[in-house]
Amino acid sequence: MAKKKKEISADSLPLVAIDMGSNGVRAMAAERVAGDVIRILGVEHSRKAPCVEQGIVANTSNAGFTISEILTLLANRIGVRELPTAFLCVGARS
Repeated sequence: MAKKKKEISADSLPLVAIDMGSNGVRAMAAERVAGDVIRILGVEHSRKAPCVEQGIVANTSNAGFTISEILTLLANRIGVRELPTAFLCVGARS
């Protein structure tokens, strides 16, 4: 039986972070429980993202598609209809 997706109220929006690392894209959703306590709701990642090569975003259109795909998987994992705006961290080599 499929899980029923819950609506997100403005007061309970999860924090969503995206990391574009050396060879993949990862996304994590968390919520603030109390004070400085954060509870991880779910994590999703791509095995190998063709848009990221050795820490360099090689193809921006593929990066957008990969991010969208990862966020959809993350929303499904934590059982919500949609995710709020996400924070993006791009790993880079100097």
